[in-house]
Amino acid sequence: MFKEIIDHFGGNLRWIVCGGAHLDPFYVKAFRDFGIEILNGYGTTECSPCVAVNRSYYGRDGSVGLLLPGMEARISSEGEIQMKGPVVMKGYYDEPEGTAEVLQDGWYSTGDLGYLDKDGFLFLTGRMKNLIILSNGENISPEELENDFHKDLAVNEVLVYEKDNKIIAEIYPDEEHMGDTGYFEALMEKVNEGRPAYKQIASVKLRDTEFIKNTSKKIVRYKNIPQ
Repeated sequence: MFKEIIDHFGGNLRWIVCGGAHLDPFYVKAFRDFGIEILNGYGTTECSPCVAVNRSYYGRDGSVGLLLPGMEARISSEGEIQMKGPVVMKGYYDEPEGTAEVLQDGWYSTGDLGYLDKDGFLFLTGRMKNLIILSNGENISPEELENDFHKDLAVNEVLVYEKDNKIIAEIYPDEEHMGDTGYFEALMEKVNEGRPAYKQIASVKLRDTEFIKNTSKKIVRYKNIPQ
């Protein structure tokens, strides 16, 4: 049924190994329907660079897979992923202070937030440096909310941030939905559904220009958040 699609990939493509950013399970399932399995993985430069990946014979959609042999992972009290194993660096060259910040007793603090499920699959939920901490002490990962907004094709770009102790979603819509506040207020209600009150979006703000990005086309979060 999908032979034409497979042929466009050369006719022999069976697996794609990917990493570097959140991958919505929607894409994994869509490619699986074509007969192509996406194996999402995870790693950092300091870990040489891969520490976990889904296997062709054993994976879990939405996760970055199981740890590689010899690797250990734990989650700190703040929810940060920490790694230990033979691929973890010894330290930054000639930077003892920087090394001490991220490496303690062989455990490398990745700066990423996440969790391990009961079967050992690793899931990513955001970045420590982006974590929103409200005045009541509740922690919110903006990436979690942004990923839900991105499921709607009317959202070109979105940035979630805190202002006056309220969670704001600022959206750069597609051309068809420019200025359509009613559409995005309804979308906000959909994203909020089932979430605890502290984790709900208070309002949406629309913009008519793209967000500032770095050279790798990623949104520069702190240059775009109003002070």
